[in-house]
Amino acid sequence: MTPTRLAGRDLLDLETLTPDEITLILDTAETFGDILRRPVKKVPTLRGKSVVTLFYENSTRTRTSFEAAGKYMSADVINISGSTRTLLENKPDASRARASRSMREAFFGLWGRRVVMNKVAALNGAGSSGQVRVMAASEVRRALTRIAHEIVERNKGAAGVVLVGILRRGAPLAARLAGIIARIENDHENGVEHAQVEHGGLDIALYRDDYAVRQTPARQTSVRFDLTGKTVVLVDDVLFTGRSVNAAITALMDLGRPAAVQLAVLVDRGHRELPVRADFVGKNLPTARAEHVHVCLSEMGEGEDAVEIRKPSGGDAAGADS
Repeated sequence: MTPTRLAGRDLLDLETLTPDEITLILDTAETFGDILRRPVKKVPTLRGKSVVTLFYENSTRTRTSFEAAGKYMSADVINISGSTRTLLENKPDASRARASRSMREAFFGLWGRRVVMNKVAALNGAGSSGQVRVMAASEVRRALTRIAHEIVERNKGAAGVVLVGILRRGAPLAARLAGIIARIENDHENGVEHAQVEHGGLDIALYRDDYAVRQTPARQTSVRFDLTGKTVVLVDDVLFTGRSVNAAITALMDLGRPAAVQLAVLVDRGHRELPVRADFVGKNLPTARAEHVHVCLSEMGEGEDAVEIRKPSGGDAAGADS
């Protein structure tokens, strides 16, 4: 389980951090993408705190980057720097190199990662079309496999678990997850075949709170099994405002009384308007509200699987909420 805060108070190098703490740092830094797009790039996270940065080597760009980061979080920043001879003259060569490398890696992990991600995204297709590919087919496959394992682990197996995908794109994802879970359980039982995990598709058009405005055409719900007493894993492609999930839960209750409802999404893009949180997430993807996150699925006749961020053009509104 990923920690919610670092165990220590100071960040001096990477060698003292656990893998989960490094993941926490990177995930936290990633969420600042949305803040950096705001007109006022400042949050009160470190208000009233003093951040002291110690540099083993002179570096104007690194020092400026750390100072800007501290100010973005409302901290009082104090920079301490000195010559290599003053700070490290008594250190052996190996220790000196390790200290210098640790500082550079810490800087890269916190702030350079976003720059690299943007460059990779640009190489993967950002251009005049305004589309940026953020997940390739292999990444989608790995994300679904991880979600399937998490579902099995959380529910101590697949007994009593059914998957219901929100039409349209949640339904094929639910079918894939059901197949992966069945393979996982069969492997655990030394090749003994078990009944396939039940799955279906749920239409929520008539349950949406904006139906009068959107007039989304209703489709056929294909849930052919009883939900009463079952653990229902609701599956969707993108979690956005939470309104689609709210409509889906209401629709589920018309089909039975589940013992529990869990939520699995391939992408969580934030911007929630209702108190909805996913239990299983393939990728947390910070986005601007006006951007549209599109999940391409082979089952929908869109070629290979992918997740793209599509920039709005002209007066285009944000994509459908979920």
